[in-house]
Amino acid sequence: MYLAIFMIMTLIPIGCKAQAPQSDIQTAIIGTWLAEDEPGVKLVFNSDGTYKTYYDNELTGTYSFSHQCGSESDKKA
Repeated sequence: MYLAIFMIMTLIPIGCKAQAPQSDIQTAIIGTWLAEDEPGVKLVFNSDGTYKTYYDNELTGTYSFSHQCGSESDKKA
């Protein structure tokens, strides 16, 4: 019993480690993504920080990424 508790307590810190920032995250997503579970759903991510959503090849929305939300900003994300 004590051995099981000890093992759980030593493994918990490993699972709680913060993720390191990824410098290439903004370019890694660029391209066309198709949903595997929903035919007709397509996302197109562009290098200018915008992305478009499509359903059955009809444009359903255009969006952009930002580090700003209202008065708050997270430039390190």
